[in-house]
Amino acid sequence: KTKSFFRGSAFLENRYQSIGPSGDGFDPTDNFFRAGAEVTGRNNEFDYRARLVFSSEEDPTRQPVNRYTGEVRYNFSASNNIFLIGGDFNPYYNMLVMQDKRVRGIHAGLNFGFFTFDYIWGQLKRGINGTADSISTGSGVSDFISIGGTYEQNMWSIRPGFRFGDTAWWTLNLINAKEDPKSIQIGSNVRESVSMGSDLNLSFDKRRILIDASFNASIN
Repeated sequence: KTKSFFRGSAFLENRYQSIGPSGDGFDPTDNFFRAGAEVTGRNNEFDYRARLVFSSEEDPTRQPVNRYTGEVRYNFSASNNIFLIGGDFNPYYNMLVMQDKRVRGIHAGLNFGFFTFDYIWGQLKRGINGTADSISTGSGVSDFISIGGTYEQNMWSIRPGFRFGDTAWWTLNLINAKEDPKSIQIGSNVRESVSMGSDLNLSFDKRRILIDASFNASIN
């Protein structure tokens, strides 16, 4: 049985598009560029993976477009392991708590026997400053109208759980997401949320029958 392997891949993409001329004769054009690479492998009990994606659409005035991820996992057995992920990742949580969210940070976890544990710390949103436009009131005095930006949003979560064979998995979760008021100069109200709850996942007949139950409470 082979216990070590390595594979890698890379891609390069460039797209040029020209949108039909507008009424004023202006012909907008765009040129998009993306490049990336990924490596995965195993060395005895260690699994590892790294992925990089760069795009010409990356801009400090918008949320991150570039992606980078590194992961290492030590396997005690086929179903028991300890892992560490750094960079960009999408954690799996119940849809009542957090769904399809990109986190830039660290994700550490343990699956050992009947006990599981997850810890996440990172950033959900990058801080992007708002703008303040001046308008004339007609009396020679200018007023400013501010357009709020996006506060940097940081989060952490812990999720202990208990596995009962391949049939049941019961987890508890506590998540805190908080915006940093010092991350930008112009913004709207600062927000913070806390969510706490429990999930139960049941599987029967070789995963032909799946039952998911969840109860969560949150405050904003």
